Amino acid sequence: MDLLLITNDFKVPTFKRLIEECKNLSIGIKTLNPELITQRMPFTMHSDKVLNRFTSVNGYDLDLQLLSRGDQSKYINRIKGIQIARSKLTQSSYFSHANLPTISTLFIQGAVNFEIVTSFLQNYGQCFLSKPIRGNGGRGITFFDSHKSLLSYLETCQVMKDQRFIIQPFIESKKELRILMVNHEPFIAINKTSPLKGPEFRRNLSRINQLELEDISKLDTNLLTSCKSICKDLELRLCAIDLMQDKSGEYLFLEINSVPGWAYMEEFLDLKKRNLTREILEHIVE
Repeated sequence: MDLLLITNDFKVPTFKRLIEECKNLSIGIKTLNPELITQRMPFTMHSDKVLNRFTSVNGYDLDLQLLSRGDQSKYINRIKGIQIARSKLTQSSYFSHANLPTISTLFIQGAVNFEIVTSFLQNYGQCFLSKPIRGNGGRGITFFDSHKSLLSYLETCQVMKDQRFIIQPFIESKKELRILMVNHEPFIAINKTSPLKGPEFRRNLSRINQLELEDISKLDTNLLTSCKSICKDLELRLCAIDLMQDKSGEYLFLEINSVPGWAYMEEFLDLKKRNLTREILEHIVE
């Protein structure tokens, strides 16, 4: 069995764990960084399986251009799902069209239509977030504590006329979960609802220092069924789904991550004894 790993960052802990366990399992490893390939270089893929861990924060989908030339039956995550999971805008649109509860989202691109923005703001409270279209570990997210402060920020953006971001109402969470999905099934769930320090309002995994395992068997069956349906529909065999439980107890779908990390789980939750990475590999290369 040969596995091709596509990435643009060979230093990520999860990538290193994959390399380590592939060697332990005698799985042949090939690596590919699309950013280092010239246009003249032919794209050949002599591997049994392909796992794409390319993060396109900069907006260049070089990996998808290459993958479009190959045999998708080899892909652990198909192009369709990666494209939708790559942008907060397309994710929000997907959740809405699938009738899944999610946070209302307004897309801002180019010149700001203040009539539309004002109408959107009036439906919610005073606090809002602006977020970059493509996720970056919580970086680039701005919190606004009033309509006035947000509109003032948008007036500044109006001068640039080339910005692309989303606006969402700020919702206080009762609980935040990440469910790691493997082969369209819930594999492990973690509770990210740790105490936040100072003015921090983001619970990105890179910004918290406390994780707890969540018992999947105790989660709502309808919620898990929705997670399974998302993975099957988007043809993602390895991904993570982030959810927020609001004060009323309803779960809201926040994000689909087609390049999930789990090395932090092994570290914080002492799951290396269980060898989470090996278990995942055994499932996805079967």
